[in-house]
Amino acid sequence: MKKTVFTAFVNLIVFYFTVFACEKTSNINQKNPKGIVLVPGGIFQMGIDKEDIADLVIMGKNVAHMDSMHALWWFGDETPKHTVKAVSFYMDEHEVTNKEFAEFVAKTSYKA
Repeated sequence: MKKTVFTAFVNLIVFYFTVFACEKTSNINQKNPKGIVLVPGGIFQMGIDKEDIADLVIMGKNVAHMDSMHALWWFGDETPKHTVKAVSFYMDEHEVTNKEFAEFVAKTSYKA
């Protein structure tokens, strides 16, 4: 069960970066820009099966408010487990600090 929750967490992170951080990857260069790494695409299982929710309640037994209703409310939108194909994308090798982002905005007039 711990592996299932960990896998679901990792899949969620991969999904987030796939959807929100990726660009079209047909023009991916063989050489990565300095400080940038290529996260290769692939196929993975995302989400959890409804049957796994009971295991989440057991894992959260030390959390005062954890019960089956709370677990269903919290994790219910992660069902059903399904296959996802993620495209490759670039990501910064290290986090960007607020100061670095402010410098970038000032230098490029970037608008969100």
